[in-house]
Amino acid sequence: MNISDDAMIKNNFLNKMMNSRYVIVSVLIYFLLTQFIHIVIPVKFLNDQLVSHTILFVLVSIAICFLSLFYSPENIKISNVNKFICYSICGIICCVAINFPYGIWLNKLPVKPKEYAIYLSYGPMAKIYFLVLLCLVGPIVEEIFCRLYIYNMIKADFDVTIGIVVSSFLYMVLHGLRIDFIHLFIPGVIYALVYEKTKSIWSSIVVHGFNNLIWFSLVYYA
Repeated sequence: MNISDDAMIKNNFLNKMMNSRYVIVSVLIYFLLTQFIHIVIPVKFLNDQLVSHTILFVLVSIAICFLSLFYSPENIKISNVNKFICYSICGIICCVAINFPYGIWLNKLPVKPKEYAIYLSYGPMAKIYFLVLLCLVGPIVEEIFCRLYIYNMIKADFDVTIGIVVSSFLYMVLHGLRIDFIHLFIPGVIYALVYEKTKSIWSSIVVHGFNNLIWFSLVYYA
């Protein structure tokens, strides 16, 4: 292989990264803003789930706004109701299968996670706000970012498989750099598959919302 061949391969790879480069920048923007938040806001406030979740979704929304400058997503509306219902139900069943054993195991532990005490200390309105963040705002914001933008943009540059893997991995690391393949990466794969099959972002939002509701019910009220 001569120098010109190497240059051609490099040029082809860079051409493939037309959308991916913006994905990389958006992720960098998100993590830089996250570090800035950790500097300016005291840790005791960030430990509160209401504060941390609200900040998370605001930062993700900023990343979405950045990506919207360079990419116009499709597949927003529900085009096939039967597919929407079928794959949404299948996705929810898969999420139940993942979360149920975890919820049973967690509630058998003698020492509960600190999140329990924090949540139980909330008043009625704060609990409702937390539930809205967890089961409505979070799924909408995260699915728009991870599936509608990142998945579609990576898929456009490469293929469906790489799009699913990258979007699911980034969805996982958005949750505080936790390497949790069972309860974050695998659900991310499920959301991406449901989205790909239905061609509607609302299907992955519904499955994501139900998954969070299932997790919330098992972890906090089992």
